[in-house]
Amino acid sequence: MTGLVDATAYPSLHGGISMGPRRSVFLSPPEVPSAGNYVFVGTLGAMVRDRATGDTMALTNFHVACPRGWAIGDRMAQPSLVDNAPAATDFGSLARAELTENIDGALVRLDAGKAWTASIETIGNVNGTTAATVDMPVQKRGRTTEHTFGTVRSVDFTVTINYGGDVGNRTLRNQLRIETDTARSARFSQKGDSG
Repeated sequence: MTGLVDATAYPSLHGGISMGPRRSVFLSPPEVPSAGNYVFVGTLGAMVRDRATGDTMALTNFHVACPRGWAIGDRMAQPSLVDNAPAATDFGSLARAELTENIDGALVRLDAGKAWTASIETIGNVNGTTAATVDMPVQKRGRTTEHTFGTVRSVDFTVTINYGGDVGNRTLRNQLRIETDTARSARFSQKGDSG
């Protein structure tokens, strides 16, 4: 399936939209076809509130916000440089990131005055959280496949992922496994939907 790829520059930050680091990373084969500087892309998952400070932050994955050589303070752009470099606008700085056997996450502190809403593109307002359960119907919005639907099939899934470069293979435990609802979506997600 070819993704739809939403490369829109949105005036207000919210979940389900393109984002990525402002910087490029030099990569060489076998990670990429040819040596050069590459930029990265993913999805801003949701706007969240830091429990300790009360600050509003953008939530995404570690592997979206933290390519090789990352550091706290790295600038993030929306949309990503991959999607629409001329329109890419900085919106904040990497505040925290963690990659453990249970977490692949990163938080971006918003620049002062940056507009945001507690919503997910095409899905609507976020009204809270609920623990996932087996057989629960779910939906997501990502920058590549946009709005898709599925069903939770496991809440304790173990998977090994090759993060490439200096990170290599990592085993993640207690993850959600989502099965695509093929009556409503061709795929649940693709590269670039992470977030």
